[in-house]
Amino acid sequence: MIELVLKSVLRTEESETWLGEDGQIGATVSSAVNFLHNPVDNNVFACHNHSITWVTIGSLITMAKLQGQAKADYVQRMFDEIAPSYDRGNRVMSLGQDMSWRRIAIRTAALPAGGAALDIGAGTGDMAFLLAPHAGTVVGIDFAPNMVALAQRKARSRESWRHVSFLLADALHLPFPDDGFHAVTIAFAIRNVADIRRGLSEMQRVLAPGGRIVCLEFVKPNSRFVRNGYFTFLRLALPTLGRLSGGRPESHRYLAESIKDFYTADDLRLMMREAGFTSVRSKGLNWGTVAVVSGVKDERSKVAHDRNDS
Repeated sequence: MIELVLKSVLRTEESETWLGEDGQIGATVSSAVNFLHNPVDNNVFACHNHSITWVTIGSLITMAKLQGQAKADYVQRMFDEIAPSYDRGNRVMSLGQDMSWRRIAIRTAALPAGGAALDIGAGTGDMAFLLAPHAGTVVGIDFAPNMVALAQRKARSRESWRHVSFLLADALHLPFPDDGFHAVTIAFAIRNVADIRRGLSEMQRVLAPGGRIVCLEFVKPNSRFVRNGYFTFLRLALPTLGRLSGGRPESHRYLAESIKDFYTADDLRLMMREAGFTSVRSKGLNWGTVAVVSGVKDERSKVAHDRNDS
């Protein structure tokens, strides 16, 4: 049995800190997250806003409690490492349903013929390639370099995908001008955004007035009965499915914990409204464990921009 050593939390004026077994201040939380992947000591823990992330030999146990930049660093590295098995993992862990869910989300986007679409958290490109037949231009972004490299390789493999491009970028700092896309999609990625409200604000900024945002995500079911059964599935069955997909055990635990700690579809609708979207609605899938949440950028946003520019 590996002993987990817990130490007290120190707060400095600038950041949370973590302590090693010797009781000395080791680094900021961001550095502690990097340490999780290259442990030189069997007993260490990181703390950010009093949410403990612990690790044992070989980083076998981590909890999805990170926030802010610490979360971003951790998620980026994890997705970089699982990129080669990512597609297979999606098929296995969704029991083969994820592509049909993506198609429902794309229909919800109501992209005009020849329009421009942005897919955020594009991974290896599944959503972007499904958007391709409906769009004149598709741009996919992800902040994991290995994911982007695989997506770019796929895009070069088919002539019909030549209008699909992929960039390394952060959802919190989208490198695009205002009002540039007719649809913005994000599939199974908003859970991993370090600041969801800020991310939604960025999506609202780059979306053209009248354009639609569509978020496809695993959510916390409203039904207590479904929730209890679903969480049991995540705890017991997901690790086995993850092994079948060939991914890392740590990533499967992160997926289970991030879903359990995530919002309901009602919560996402509220955040979209707070970000300025109108006509916000959601469609539950898979007994309410998956949701398609969509909203529209108000046409009056264009008037507001024009007035600010004059």
